[in-house]
Amino acid sequence: MSSRRGPAEWAVLIDEWRGSGLAPPVFCRGRKLDKATMSGWVYKPAFKSSVAAARCDPNQPRPQSTYQRRAGV
Repeated sequence: MSSRRGPAEWAVLIDEWRGSGLAPPVFCRGRKLDKATMSGWVYKPAFKSSVAAARCDPNQPRPQSTYQRRAGV
């Protein structure tokens, strides 16, 4: 199984980061995310538009955060 995250999963992670009040490096370290990859999803126009589209697509289920899944929450 691929460990790559899609736009819907990044949308969840980005929303969690924005709500956390943490600096991006601190958030990424706590979730074992690559901060450069996350920055791409937050700031690069093509990735940013994919995340926005995933948030708006009512047919796309919002995945649980990987952090919650790994923590068993």
